[in-house]
This record gives sequence, C-alpha cells and structure tokens, in this order.
Amino acid sequence: MAAKLIRKAGRLLEAAALPDLPAVLEHARRLAGLAVTDTTYHAGIPGRVSGDWTLEFSYRGHRFDIHTNYHAGLTLYSASDPDCPEPLLREVVAHFEGCRPPLASWVPPPPLGGCRLLLVFLIALAVAVPLAVFLVLFRKP
Repeated sequence: MAAKLIRKAGRLLEAAALPDLPAVLEHARRLAGLAVTDTTYHAGIPGRVSGDWTLEFSYRGHRFDIHTNYHAGLTLYSASDPDCPEPLLREVVAHFEGCRPPLASWVPPPPLGGCRLLLVFLIALAVAVPLAVFLVLFRKP
C-alpha cells in the first residue's frame, strides 16, 4: 500500500501499522548510514488495546520519526527537518514498508457445515460402496 503524502511538515501517513518494534529495529539495521537515536514503547491495555511505539533516527544528515499506533492501525512517518527532500523521505518509507510480512497466498477453505458436509458424505459413500462390492465379489477363496 502506498503512503499518502500530507503537505504539513513533511509527513507521510500509512494506513496499516508496521510489525512490532524489535522487528522494525532489526530491519532498520539493514539501511546503511541509519543511526537510531531514541525509541519509546507504550503498552496498551492487555486484551483490549495493543499500544504504540516511536522510533527516532538520523539518516543522511536528517532526523526522522516513525510512530505506529496499533489501536488506530496506522503508521506515521515524519521528517523533523522541513527542508528534508521528499525523495529522501520516500526512500525511508519504502525501506521500512519492506519489513511488512508478505500477504498470505493461501486462503483456508470455508468450514464444512450443513449442505457441504452432506455433499462430502454422499461423495465418500458413492466411492466406498462400489469399492466394497468389488472387493467382496472378486475376493480369492
């Protein structure tokens, strides 16, 4: 999903939240020249609200912030410097968007219930009965 550019202080808004902070920190190490300056984590209410985290870092002479709020389901990327070039901010966003897990290509089948279960039973019966008859009629004495 592409981030939408908000023309206020060089911020980008992404609709989906990133993974947890340790996974993002591990991914941040892959960007040469990135130096983490601060991290904060606020736990949510157990069983109800997940919480949020903020990652502050410098990259190519500019300061950046990433704030993920799991309750709202969004990640906000921002550059502290209003003169930060937009392509550099987009490069940072593209790098961190790469740490999202890939979408599942397999979708589980719907549960068997009612008519589907009856259909599976009838198909199994249609296969099992002729097979049983064949085995009984052609068995060796």
